[in-house]
Formats: sequence, structure tokens, C-alpha cells
Amino acid sequence: MGVITIRRSATEHGSGERLLGCGTLVVTIMGLFKKLGRQAEQFKRDMKSAAEETTDSDEPTYYCTHCETQFGGPSEHCPECNSTDIRVVQ
Repeated sequence: MGVITIRRSATEHGSGERLLGCGTLVVTIMGLFKKLGRQAEQFKRDMKSAAEETTDSDEPTYYCTHCETQFGGPSEHCPECNSTDIRVVQ
């Protein structure tokens, strides 16, 4: 009959402290990646929601024909170049 060997996931170090084995370390790293993945997905959802809120506003977008800058809010002057050649884009 064969001999079955069972490896422990942590080994005793000379000073009595336990060191993590490879199996435990892999599980810990995989848990971190799962958590990071969930946080990244939540961040993407939040950014998409925020972008939809800003594009759904009824305020028109303004365009400076001098420096080709787009900006929101009514203004008689471009915030970039101070030109008065402003057009409504919507």
C-alpha cells in the first residue's frame, strides 16, 4: 500500500512564528484581485452614471469659433481666449 503525505499550508519557523505557504498566499492574492475587480466595476458604473447626468441636462453647449473650445453655461466671452465669437451648439 502507498503512503499518503499531507502538507500543511503554514510551516513553523525556527522562532515559533508561522509562515504562510504558497496555497494560502495564492488564495489571499486571488481575494485581492476579486475585490479590486468589484471596485473597478463599481467605479465604471459610477462614472457612466455621472456622464449620463451631465449629458441629460437641458443647458446648451457653447462653442468658440476663434479657439474652437466648447464650454457650458451662457457667456458673452470664451473662457479660454476671451473672444466674443460664440455659437450655441446644443
